[in-house]
Amino acid sequence: MIEQKRKIILVEVKAENNRSQSVGQLLKNEDIPYGYKFVNGNCGINGKKITFLLYLAMYVD
Repeated sequence: MIEQKRKIILVEVKAENNRSQSVGQLLKNEDIPYGYKFVNGNCGINGKKITFLLYLAMYVD
């Protein structure tokens, strides 16, 4: 987790682009606006989960 503008942002790093049930459950919380998922696969947005390529994780602050 990281804090941005006084909000909690989830961060998950996965070796494969598979489903992450725990992050999905946490994103149901209204206090968490969105979460980042870094994978070795496709990028995209699914609800509150934003998926990026794995190597882009170094740019998150």
